[in-house]
Amino acid sequence: SAEMPIKKQKKELSVTGLRKMASSLDLFDCSICLQLLDEPVTTACGHSFCKKCINTFWDTGRNLEGTYTCPQCRTAFSPKPALQRNTVLANLLEEHKKKAGV
Repeated sequence: SAEMPIKKQKKELSVTGLRKMASSLDLFDCSICLQLLDEPVTTACGHSFCKKCINTFWDTGRNLEGTYTCPQCRTAFSPKPALQRNTVLANLLEEHKKKAGV
């Protein structure tokens, strides 16, 4: 729309792009449990996992001398890193669940 401010256009385009991407839901699967991410958290290397999955992986795995690794890219962390909630991903997944009636 020609009358729409540019900032508004960019926002709408990016949201539309994210929605199209979200239609390929395997992008939003946890690489540990292979299910749709639940309480997504992101490691320092940028990979996202279910909060429970990554904590279980680290708590039950063999952590050589206190080294924790990303299950996806094997980046090593020491000490155990603090995980950050991925709010953008969590909001996208929440929106998808509402639309899917989950």
